[in-house]
Amino acid sequence: MAVAGAGAKGGMFHWVTKTDDGLRVVDVWESREQFEKFAQDEIGPISQAVGVPSPPELQFFDLHNHLTAG
Repeated sequence: MAVAGAGAKGGMFHWVTKTDDGLRVVDVWESREQFEKFAQDEIGPISQAVGVPSPPELQFFDLHNHLTAG
């Protein structure tokens, strides 16, 4: 089941898929600082509230370019 909707301010792109080990989440943000603030203010508290046992493993990459359908 796919879910669509508006993302967080500063978030450009977001997708989630199941893996053999759990979930993979890929986000593209306007800046790392915007992501880190969102993670601190939103992701962390929600993750704790639903019982996620530890912080996720994060990797950061600089975006070279992106393409859109329009």
